[in-house]
Amino acid sequence: MVLRELGKAWRLMLGLPKTLVFNFRYFPVSQAWRLPVLVSHRVKFVRLGGTVELAARKFGSVRLGLAEVDVFPDVGRIGVWRVEGCVRLGADVRTGPGTSIVCTGELDIGDHVYMNARVSLFCAKQIVIGRDTLISWDTTIVDNDFHELRDSENNWINPPAAIIIGERAWVGFGVIIAKQTQLAPGTVIGAGAVVRGEFTEPNCVLTGNPARKVRRDVSRDPTL
Repeated sequence: MVLRELGKAWRLMLGLPKTLVFNFRYFPVSQAWRLPVLVSHRVKFVRLGGTVELAARKFGSVRLGLAEVDVFPDVGRIGVWRVEGCVRLGADVRTGPGTSIVCTGELDIGDHVYMNARVSLFCAKQIVIGRDTLISWDTTIVDNDFHELRDSENNWINPPAAIIIGERAWVGFGVIIAKQTQLAPGTVIGAGAVVRGEFTEPNCVLTGNPARKVRRDVSRDPTL
């Protein structure tokens, strides 16, 4: 236990320079000195643009790259912060080692959201992640196709489209959530699923590629 706590303190110290840069870039001095966002030294700042809004301003309310993931040590796992849009972060948000956030649109992460290792968020339009959501490792959430496709009349045929994830969702490992997806509260997504579309019935399990509903009326303890 003592060694574990010492390890946590050491990681916070290593990340202190980036933590200071992040907080004093995005928040007024009256808020920044509290260090509401703690940043791992293994988060690479590609672009510190756009805006960041916080639901809570106490020390360490948000921890980027610092979620404890015993089976994925942070050694060698580099995350990315590349933001030009608007990012809203709820209270008690945690992301694991290797997690990347790329945002030119509007990204809204609710309270008590936990992301495991190597989660990738690519937001060009809008991504909303509801409170009390768990996102497992190697998950990708992307609301755009990165490259434009045009028809014969030069009309843009594949624009970004919003992703809305309801509260208390549980996303298994290796999942892809594509643009134009809406998930009801309490949705559970099985490992390796590819999800696109509207799933408006709450508390259902989705699996497969493409994902389909396989079970109804499930629940989990949001504190676990």
